[in-house]
Amino acid sequence: MEVMTLYTKKTRTVATLLALIMSLMLLTSCGDKKKEKDKVDVKAPAVTQTDQKEQKDTKTKKEEKDSEDSKDSEESKDKKETKDTAKDNSSKGSDKNQNTIINNGSGSPAVRAPDSSVKQINDPKGVTPDAGLATPTVSSNASDASDLANVDPAQAASSTYDTAISVSKVDSSTVETEEYPYLTNDKFESHIHSVWSQFKTLDKVKIKVGDINEYLNYVCLPLKGSFYEINCNGYQVRYAIDPTNTYAYMDVNWSYYINADQYNSCKSRAASIISGVNSSYSDTLSRIRAVHDYICAHNTYIMNVDGAYNCLINGQSDCDGYTAAFQICMETMGIPCRAFATSNHIFNLIQLNSKWYAIDVTWDDQDSCGIVFATYFLLGKGAYSNYPVLNNMLADSNFGCSRVGTIASEAVLRSSFNIPSTATNLKMGGAVSIKGQNFTDSLTYSDGGYNYTIGFTFTNCNS
Repeated sequence: MEVMTLYTKKTRTVATLLALIMSLMLLTSCGDKKKEKDKVDVKAPAVTQTDQKEQKDTKTKKEEKDSEDSKDSEESKDKKETKDTAKDNSSKGSDKNQNTIINNGSGSPAVRAPDSSVKQINDPKGVTPDAGLATPTVSSNASDASDLANVDPAQAASSTYDTAISVSKVDSSTVETEEYPYLTNDKFESHIHSVWSQFKTLDKVKIKVGDINEYLNYVCLPLKGSFYEINCNGYQVRYAIDPTNTYAYMDVNWSYYINADQYNSCKSRAASIISGVNSSYSDTLSRIRAVHDYICAHNTYIMNVDGAYNCLINGQSDCDGYTAAFQICMETMGIPCRAFATSNHIFNLIQLNSKWYAIDVTWDDQDSCGIVFATYFLLGKGAYSNYPVLNNMLADSNFGCSRVGTIASEAVLRSSFNIPSTATNLKMGGAVSIKGQNFTDSLTYSDGGYNYTIGFTFTNCNS
């Protein structure tokens, strides 16, 4: 850990350029790095725990899906977990398994580079040459189904997080056409939402041939309006077209991250969490923050472990799990909440005081170093200007609230930053400037007559 030190008579300030450079990598934002977290030590601050996590094995639901960037080059997805100590303001000195981040000084793009002093995480696609927000495609910025009506389902699926599809055409002579109820275009949305909310797998419909893409692409809409829309992650469809080329008969087998029984378990856990939150806090903002911190403190990020059940019950999930878990908690609280999906990441949007703000619980979960951050808590459109849907939807500025992080586990924190047992008064201090360097959050403590400040800085994480 490299430090810059300023001396006064009896006080010393140590600024650790923790290159907590959480540079958003559009094609690597849900990464392959596992976070290590002590599940015994890590607790949700000020939230009454009314239940224990069930100890169950989790497994990956599907293989890692490569996504395309604006140049159509395939790159692996990866969520960069950060609790990194800077060396020469660019490399990390922590002894935990981490990748190295080099800030190129432009604000958001960064490149992961090898560093002989740290153990490298195996990345089958190699070093990602680009990061930050790529130029959005039409499909990744669709606002409603009409925007996707003329987009091939495969293209739409590749632009929306973790959407898996399979389409096959059969001869119409093999179809019992009377088994397929006719559905007009104006009934698509209500019908599909009804299917999803019942966790139905087989959906048999007869629609006009020109409406096939629009019907199938409802699952690919980036803006998700409910838990059920987040929970549906794709389909297998077998369809036939009548000899007049007028109607399509479709057998759509929808797939979900969780089933009905698991959903009920999630609802029960969410109700328990909200009960504890409500008993501890009286105002809406504090309750939302407490739910945010609880999910961070009780979940470990593991790539391709999807769904709210894995997050809330098993305590291990990827960004879909974080987002779905937060969604179900907000719905339990009666807070208007949605989700926004890019090609390889998904996060929440909530309405507060009649305005919409983004909350990225996944990116704020860095408590494997003992801290839950709030850097991506209630953000306005500034961080998401490249996405027209969000640019038009989100508030002009961030919500006026504290974004000081929370110490989730003092034991993990001391271990992560080699803070001696004799140190006292550990607390998060918020934004600070040291020797001309600005930090978005900080940790202060005292030891041996000296005061210490560890500064954390983040680059733009907006996808």
